Amino acid sequence: MNFFHIFSFVFISSILGCAAISSETKVLSSTESLSLSPNRNIVSHGAVFELGLFKPDHSSLERWYLGIWFKTEKTYIVWVANRDKPLSKPNGTLQIKNGNILLLDQTTLVWSTNVTTTEKKSDERSPLVAELHADGNFVLRRHSSNSNDHHHDPDSTFLWQSFDFPTNLLLPYTKLGWTRRSGRSSVLRSWKNDHNDPSSGEFSFGFDSASQFRAIPAIFTWKGTSPINRFSPWLGAFTYGIPRESPSRYLTFTLTATKEEVTFFFSWADKTSKSVLKLNATGVIQLLVLNAKNRRWDTLWTSTTDRCEDYSLCGPDSYCDKEVCNCMSGFEPKNPHAWTSGNRRDGCVRKRPLSCNNGDKFIPLSNVKYPDTSNASMHWGIEKLNECEKLCLSNCSCTAFAIVAKQVGNGLSGCVHWTGELLDVRRYVINVNQILYVRSHEKKKPKTVLIVCLSTGVGIIIIFSAIFCYWRIKKKQARARAAASSIEITLMENLELPLMDFETISIATKHFSDSNKLGKGGFGVVYKGILDGQDIAVKRLSRISGQGINEFKNELRLITKVKHVNLVQLLGYCLNRDEKLLIYEYLENRSLDLYLFDKNQSSALNWPKRFEITKGIARGLSYLHHDSPTMIVHRDLKPSNVLLAKDMTPKISDFGMARIFNRGENEVETTKVVGTYGYMSPEYSFDGTYSEKSDVFSFGVLMLEIVTGMRNRGFADANNGISLLTHVFNKWKEGEWADVIDPILDLNSSSQEVKRCLHIGLLCVQDRAEDRPIMPSVVLMLVSQTESMLQPNPPGYYALGNVLSNVAPTSNTASTSKTASTSNVASTVTVEAR
Repeated sequence: MNFFHIFSFVFISSILGCAAISSETKVLSSTESLSLSPNRNIVSHGAVFELGLFKPDHSSLERWYLGIWFKTEKTYIVWVANRDKPLSKPNGTLQIKNGNILLLDQTTLVWSTNVTTTEKKSDERSPLVAELHADGNFVLRRHSSNSNDHHHDPDSTFLWQSFDFPTNLLLPYTKLGWTRRSGRSSVLRSWKNDHNDPSSGEFSFGFDSASQFRAIPAIFTWKGTSPINRFSPWLGAFTYGIPRESPSRYLTFTLTATKEEVTFFFSWADKTSKSVLKLNATGVIQLLVLNAKNRRWDTLWTSTTDRCEDYSLCGPDSYCDKEVCNCMSGFEPKNPHAWTSGNRRDGCVRKRPLSCNNGDKFIPLSNVKYPDTSNASMHWGIEKLNECEKLCLSNCSCTAFAIVAKQVGNGLSGCVHWTGELLDVRRYVINVNQILYVRSHEKKKPKTVLIVCLSTGVGIIIIFSAIFCYWRIKKKQARARAAASSIEITLMENLELPLMDFETISIATKHFSDSNKLGKGGFGVVYKGILDGQDIAVKRLSRISGQGINEFKNELRLITKVKHVNLVQLLGYCLNRDEKLLIYEYLENRSLDLYLFDKNQSSALNWPKRFEITKGIARGLSYLHHDSPTMIVHRDLKPSNVLLAKDMTPKISDFGMARIFNRGENEVETTKVVGTYGYMSPEYSFDGTYSEKSDVFSFGVLMLEIVTGMRNRGFADANNGISLLTHVFNKWKEGEWADVIDPILDLNSSSQEVKRCLHIGLLCVQDRAEDRPIMPSVVLMLVSQTESMLQPNPPGYYALGNVLSNVAPTSNTASTSKTASTSNVASTVTVEAR
């Protein structure tokens, strides 16, 4: 029986004309075919890479793909052939026919190299072979060609190569971009889902379609056809986020811009290390290197940074600095109303038109990412600033210039001119030695006669202004008294809350004595008092406070609608002319920030107390969002607005900025963005859009501050723009989460509880509002140790960290300062003037 089976197999194989190929095949010839299966593959020279069929690890569907991966490490599939047309079974046939590599599902064509040959007749007599090289390049070539590894100059010998058709990963030396030889431009295209679906996603990465016509090419990340990020390989200096973060001894980015090609590739100095550049399913670029010691992929660089890297976030003729939009000198917001409300996409316009040759000057803007180069021109050989400026002045269309001094691999330098609007400009935290000179209209000095006339006129105006101001003050005081009376009547009609006498409250606080002062903020001052033998806290709103009449009414109206153990209780209010007072229950331990960020006080908050405080805040916020009579979004949750009772029970306070939502209402846009930077969600601070998820973001920041004992706002200033959220997220990804825990805490058996809180905090501060959990889910995750949780995506305002923290240090340690930066990315370029 065994002999019969063997004979049948040999007989069938001879009929099909297929030579048997072992699982360790290195070359596929045109006289053979390979029956693919999960255990039957093509292996590269040196057994570095493997080509075969795979099914995504987390996919429940029977979808099989022809791909390439590291033979000893299958975490990342580096190339996929049939990404949009999978096989339904784990078998297929790979063969060479009619000058192409074919993937067949029985007799059905699934994928082909689709090569149209232009070879000479003499070459066509040579047999074709397909092989996988040690650099990961799957190639089709003539058998007479040199079979050695050609990753440095493959173009002349290969009829087809996978390097020309990358998917979502770039290997070292893989060129991305346009070549005259291929007549096409290669880009990375994300997977639809990084875990289980390699089909074409919505994000792409590469040069734009007009790159071969640009004087200075640029690389973009696209969502569909819209650019979302612009990488500025400034003549070899790969600049993105906080630039030049990878030492030249490790990493080199190379840009080539000639008539024959506009391409980019990266190389890793340690050729024994495995490295990839990946475009993930959310549009983020990552440089990943396999750590030989622990066999984990370390993220050494990522494109996910602060919002300033969003393409043209602030609109034309503006720049983004520390996530704040600013008009360039000589410009003003095009749409002032939208600008102040947080929508700055319209950008800025000139205050005065340029006068061309007469009266124009240039204002320097230092440490910038240069503008989009779609409207730029290059003047080679002009290295002096005054010559470049003079040339720009001679062209009425020139709006800015910059000197590129010896940043190019071949030593060339030159003068760059921009015309029209300046798009996608940002300032960096560190010194990058890039200065943009923006053209501006220069004011003419007023003549002496005009000065005298103006001085006389100003004197007269001042006298009349003083009289007018006196009249206005009196009128305002009368109006304030009338308004207070009106509010008093309205509130008395609608609130079941006692209206208290001003004199009574004044006596209770010892006439608002400094000795009774509990705290001070932008709203005013809080005093301790004793009323009818009961301790009270009196919030006295400042006359210049941003919390005016409407906010005062709002806080009264909202806080009387809600009652919860984790919400502060309002006892009464007082209106007296322009005095506005709120009387609260007195909480002995005052606000959370006084303990959390004070080294002398933080020891009073051990981990069990911090955990109970965290759960209490979560319950209070969950009540506001889902269990109160009306859905309320707080909009200003932060440690100073969390008060602590005698037993350390947390109570959310300060509802002046809170807003009522109708049930079923998902989000609201506002023209008045209020809150505290460092706790405001990205969609709220930039677009004026807020929802319950805005509060979830604030809670996440607060939660991370409770665990780490560090303040988010101050952390960025002390760490080159890296936010606390970024720091915690990076440590979390690296498995070093314990490094961020407040060192004053003695965790003992609570380490997993702390880790879970970090996990929940990172879920709450994710950049996309729809990715964040709702507060009832947060409460459930906090109280249930078995509740499963997703892995967090990068947080809002995600800034680049020290991306080389995982690279082993050498004996040579270079020191840096805030005033001088070291260029850490070695970049080379071949440039031909056009």
